[in-house]
Amino acid sequence: MIGSAALPDDILVNILDRLDITDAARTSILSRRWSRLSAELSRLVINAQDFAPVGVSSSNVSADDLVRMNEAAVEATKSILTRRSPGEHTIRLLSIAFYLRDDVPISVWTCC
Repeated sequence: MIGSAALPDDILVNILDRLDITDAARTSILSRRWSRLSAELSRLVINAQDFAPVGVSSSNVSADDLVRMNEAAVEATKSILTRRSPGEHTIRLLSIAFYLRDDVPISVWTCC
């Protein structure tokens, strides 16, 4: 079995592109190498619902929870985009979903 250290960055980024953004971001604690890989993702799908507090679902979300979830999605987006080197890695899909009330999202996306 080979370790991830033996794999080139493009293979690791391909693997990370298949994860949801929260799981891909969690890999950044593994090492300095992994922390910069999330900035190379070509597919960014960020959903405010992924930032819901533990125990909060669409059936019991408060207005304050929605504000915090949307703010967390904005901060995650800013964090990822500010670490990118312009022109170095193309974003092929960018999708961001915010929630105004209950489980009704407003999505902003661009492709290709």
